[in-house]
Formats: sequence, C-alpha cells, structure tokens
Amino acid sequence: PSPLPPPASPETGMPETMTRLPGGWSLVAQDEVTSTMHAARDHLRDGPDAVPFCVQAQMQTGGYGREGRLWQSPKGNLHLTFACPLPVPLAEAPLLSPCVALALIQALEDCCGRAMRPLLKWPNDVLLPGGKVAGILLETVPREGGRPAWVLIGVGVNLFPPPNPEAIPYPAASLRAWGCSADPATLRDALAAALSRTLQLPLRCGWAAVLSRWLACASGQEEGQQSALKAFSGVSRVES
Repeated sequence: PSPLPPPASPETGMPETMTRLPGGWSLVAQDEVTSTMHAARDHLRDGPDAVPFCVQAQMQTGGYGREGRLWQSPKGNLHLTFACPLPVPLAEAPLLSPCVALALIQALEDCCGRAMRPLLKWPNDVLLPGGKVAGILLETVPREGGRPAWVLIGVGVNLFPPPNPEAIPYPAASLRAWGCSADPATLRDALAAALSRTLQLPLRCGWAAVLSRWLACASGQEEGQQSALKAFSGVSRVES
C-alpha cells in the first residue's frame, strides 16, 4: 500500500489535467510554467484540502536550482515538482535531499538499466561520466491553522543535451548521450513510485540507513561523502 493519502482533485483555477501517478500522487500537468516550484506553491496555496501531488511542465521559462542558479528547461526534458506533507521534523527537512536522490537513482536504473550507474554528489546532484544529468531542489512551505508544513521537491533531468551549454557553469550530461531512450512520462512514473518509498526511509529505517545507501551511491566522491557525514552527524536517529 502507498504511504501517501489517496489523491483528490483540488480546484485551483489553473489550466491543468488531473490523473493519478504510482505511489498515490495526483498529477498536475501543464504545458509551460515559470517554474514547477512556483506552480506547486500556487497549487498548494489555492487548493482547499491539498493532497500529495506532482506538477509537471513541458517547459519552464524560469527554472532554477540551488541559490537561484539557472536550470535550462527545454521541451523533451523532465521538469517536475512533487509536494507532500513534511514527513520529518522541520529541522531535518534538508536531509530529505538524499532520500530524493536515492529515488532518482532507482528510477534511472529502472528506466535505463543498471549498467548506467549514475553517481550522487552532495548535496543534490546526479552525475554521469561527463557531467551533471539531474538536479534536486527542496523548499519547505509552512501552513496556517496549525497544519503541518509541506515540502516541495523539484527535480530536473536532462533527457537531451542542454540547448546552450556555454551558459551553464558546470559540465552537463544527458540520458540520450548514454543510450537511454526513456521518455519523460516513463521516468516520472518510475520516480513517483520510488519517491513514495524513499521518503519513508527516515521514519521506517532511521537516518543511518539513508546515509549508508547514499554513501554507497557516491563512490569516489570523497569530498561529498565527508560533507554528508557532517550533515548527518547531528541527527538523533543516526546511530553511532
């Protein structure tokens, strides 16, 4: 059974279609948005009784990553934001990024085969030989009336090479360059299913299990591994 509540159809006044994804997420599908993070925040604010959902857009005109860095978002790539009640205390919310990364690794392996073997880089990058293929962005949203805070989980994946690589301050990779022909919908569904599981890892297995799995996917990233160990060092559910 899904750990997420069953989906509903909030009326937000936004042009959208609603369907259900694996893992219990409701899909908010749009053609073009400034960013899926902004669209998810608007959807959460305007919906009467929001349930876990995913905003997916064919194109973003103002996609961004950490520290507001540009994320090129042409049609054909995967741009989406998942939103759900925060499953951990607010102080631990940043540590959900490794949970998302683990879900993304699983989705990539399910769709592209285990031979691809992407690597994780702290805190929110997924790498293939040659550069960054995917990025993760987390933002928390407080709610009024004593309701629990929510977390927005932005994910961007390069299925195709970026159109303007010279405008990106880091090397970029793509799934197509590595022979993976998965389409955005297939990858989205695989990620939705995996994410519904990995977001439960901290409560079901503890942060130690999350850290161990993340480190196993960050082989060779010594600096990132040390950063991860430092970030997790203050969490009570990480056993010494």
